[in-house]
Amino acid sequence: DESSAHAFVDATGDAVLSALAGVDLETAPPAERQLPSLVFAMQGVDQEQLRGGRVVGVLRAVALAEAEGRLPEGSSNLALRPTAQPGEVVGKLALGDRGTDAPSDMAVIEREARRRVAAVARFLVEAVPAFAAGFLSHTAPQVGVREGRRILGRYRLSREDVLQGRAFEDGQARAAWPIELWEPGKTGASYEYLEEGASYEIPLRALRPARLDNRFGAGRGLSASHQAAGAARGIGTCLAVGEAVGKIAAE
Repeated sequence: DESSAHAFVDATGDAVLSALAGVDLETAPPAERQLPSLVFAMQGVDQEQLRGGRVVGVLRAVALAEAEGRLPEGSSNLALRPTAQPGEVVGKLALGDRGTDAPSDMAVIEREARRRVAAVARFLVEAVPAFAAGFLSHTAPQVGVREGRRILGRYRLSREDVLQGRAFEDGQARAAWPIELWEPGKTGASYEYLEEGASYEIPLRALRPARLDNRFGAGRGLSASHQAAGAARGIGTCLAVGEAVGKIAAE
């Protein structure tokens, strides 16, 4: 019931509340969505052997092992980063299958993702000296989905808004993260950057559905094009937008 509360903020990440409320939504076909990823962590790694760009050699070894059939297809779409925790390296493995909106489809992707992470971790321990004493300590509780449903707002943030550093009279948050897209056929993300020192704003109109006055969409459920969402979905931007919308909803 629209009148049952003063305001509703949908920060579910997939516009779940908005869908239940009958808000008009935009959903890109599965083949056009950004690839999901699974994050994992390994401990006991000799971080010094990965300093100074030497992690590139590790990624090259993974790519070669995949090409030779020693690792599952897609294993080379990998990022590795030593953390501030001694002996810890965090990995991010992009997945080639985006599935459909069916829960059963996502379950298949989850299983394949964990199988692939286990294979990559095993290879690193067995074949890469820096990881010889390492082990897979944990993986994220679920696959990270980068793109899903978005509200159709009173304004749709565009690629040009982001890259031109556009400001708005009803701007609610400022962001500067580039357009970051994880797409099939590429190893890693592709980026389109703003000019040095530039930033863009998220207008309130992009956070409000075209109808239903007491609903707001925050996080990656805001109203944006595929490219603009690739920038605005960044965690820092989502936090800023969430705070802004929370204050408005409380008025």
